[in-house]
Amino acid sequence: MIGNRVSNSFNGMLIETNNGRGDALHRVCNSNNQIGRMEGNTFHSHGRFGTYMLGNNFPKSVDVSVENNGFLTDPETCDGFLDSGEDNGISTALANHFDYGNAFVGHYNAGDIQYKDHVSIENLNLIYWKESKSFADKCSAFLSGGYYKSGNLALPDQGTLIIEDTKFDGHISLEFNHHCNVGVTGVLCFPQYVLHNIDWKHFPGKWVMFQNENFQGHNANQNHGGILMLSPTSQPTTFFPGDYISLVSNKFSYLLDVGVDNTGNEVCDSASNLSLDHRYDSGILCKVPLRTLKIYTRNLVQPQPPLLIKIWNHNFNSPETSSEPIVEHFIGFHQIGNDGQTNKQVR
Repeated sequence: MIGNRVSNSFNGMLIETNNGRGDALHRVCNSNNQIGRMEGNTFHSHGRFGTYMLGNNFPKSVDVSVENNGFLTDPETCDGFLDSGEDNGISTALANHFDYGNAFVGHYNAGDIQYKDHVSIENLNLIYWKESKSFADKCSAFLSGGYYKSGNLALPDQGTLIIEDTKFDGHISLEFNHHCNVGVTGVLCFPQYVLHNIDWKHFPGKWVMFQNENFQGHNANQNHGGILMLSPTSQPTTFFPGDYISLVSNKFSYLLDVGVDNTGNEVCDSASNLSLDHRYDSGILCKVPLRTLKIYTRNLVQPQPPLLIKIWNHNFNSPETSSEPIVEHFIGFHQIGNDGQTNKQVR
């Protein structure tokens, strides 16, 4: 699909896959097929979707070929993981697409798919992506070399997602794990977004948005989850002020009690103390990298008591077996779905 131009319809490129019909029923797994070459397509002025994939799209190394008429010989090749435990995904890219004047651009549920050299201008949602995953190749970015101007980026949930060599212009907002616990979507609701060599144009207004406890009427403990940080080798960017390199919701207030670094400066501070409350949605900025710790549970339903987390500064002068924790914090129970049968549970 190369060099097409589609405009002024309800949907531009809307791809929806299934598991086959008629003689092909259960003999294919289309949502896991490798994606062919999609490059240089333009979608503009659509009432709803520009470049878009609906449903689940997670390319894998499935054993289909012309010789077997496109049918599977081994359905297990559709599985997400190999017998060895390795990720079965295959990384691919949508290259040089141009979207403007649409409502949505992106995916519902998709992984191992990169937007490469993507240009998205003045769409209501420059990116709208519900769920994704860390790339199977362990290094690819989900946005690479793109240009985004004037609109919202509704970022996906799950995994570690890299944005590299990308320019942001005009009034841009980054919306963290925007579909957490809306319907049956939202896996862990605590993704990690890593910025690598981005160019962020400095403009007044709100730059990020964390979901809150009652987003769209859903009372999910971790709707406000997500971490944004610079990569270890990233060049300085105007996105973060001063020496700060990480951003997280103010829900995790224990970070304000971590203390000072080797130079005597606070490791983390609230955006309000820096007079940047609105820009960073009242979040907490830190001068060190932040990582997530996820503790999974099963066969539990609401209500559950909160989990007490104690944190020690583990070094030679303060072994955790003998000293008091530097901070303590309660983490609430988080459950996706309300039927008691879901496997999507996490602290």
